[in-house]
Amino acid sequence: MLNFLGAKHHRVAFWAASVITAITATAAQAEPVIVSLSDGITPLSARSEMKSTQISGATALSGDQWLIDTHSAAYQQWQQEGRIIAQTPNYRIYPLSAPNDPYYDLQWNLEPSYLYYGSANFEPAWQITQGDDEVIVAVIDTGILPHPALTARVLPGYDFVSDPLMANDGGGRDGDATDPGDWVTAEDKATGLYDADCAHSDSSWHGTTVSGIIAAASNDSLGIAGATWNTRIVPVRALGRCGGELADLVDAIRWSAGLSVPNVPDNPHPAHIINLSIGRQGHCSGPEQEAIDEVTALGIVVVAAVGNGGSDLVGDDLDFAPVTPATCRGVIGVGAVERSGHLASYSNYGSGVDIL
Repeated sequence: MLNFLGAKHHRVAFWAASVITAITATAAQAEPVIVSLSDGITPLSARSEMKSTQISGATALSGDQWLIDTHSAAYQQWQQEGRIIAQTPNYRIYPLSAPNDPYYDLQWNLEPSYLYYGSANFEPAWQITQGDDEVIVAVIDTGILPHPALTARVLPGYDFVSDPLMANDGGGRDGDATDPGDWVTAEDKATGLYDADCAHSDSSWHGTTVSGIIAAASNDSLGIAGATWNTRIVPVRALGRCGGELADLVDAIRWSAGLSVPNVPDNPHPAHIINLSIGRQGHCSGPEQEAIDEVTALGIVVVAAVGNGGSDLVGDDLDFAPVTPATCRGVIGVGAVERSGHLASYSNYGSGVDIL
């Protein structure tokens, strides 16, 4: 049985909907960019134009934006005509490495604060509420695995990984948010199909770990205790092998909130909270901020991990080395503390951190 705590069970989990484990990221090396077109050029008219003139290479995204290859005829034509008013690289996003339940004594981060100053002191909170099954948390991550501790908690989700190579499930976007694994073997690397910064690794099962920390069945004499005992999870898969792409992330954010995404059925269970235990190094991009602005305007809470430094395993100052989406406007950025209550040595810090 999968252990939600994993090898790093000593790190802090955030009660609202976030767990921090590790972060690495670079901008994707691919040619596609996300563009916004000038006033008067709607997705419908642009799509009609592409069809009538046989221009290809562009994919409609949510928020009236387009994913387009810079070498395509459509991009060259729109650029020459001055239609492109903003463009953003299709950045690569990565996972942030996560009662009477038998492993509860290992979850110091939930235990009483008189035992550990750095704990979230959940036991008094559970005397007031153990969560509400009408509250829905969308976990945008690597997807989810079937697990007895989550069976009663999981609602239908969606798979937004559009690149079949990254998806690792035989196709692109579809209605199955199951995590097929994100392992990369030495043989995979030898094919030359993966980016140079895509490391040889075993599967992380990151989305399942995060979902378990948030909402694993609790007080059932099994496994761990979830932070909330009744909250439901909508798994939204946006990351696969070697991470995920910005275009898939912004569509996943909007869909999680119940907003429309081209060629994707609407989410029948819009989230009240969106959890993003994922990220990349860099400033918040225009497409990310626009999507977050739209969902927070609906009253949805967006929570993101601020990350755990770089390869040196020492936390970085977000004011000089920002991590997104945690530092986007309107996002609750979550850092980590040690048992003593002091900032964890590996946790990023700075003005982008809202809660420790």
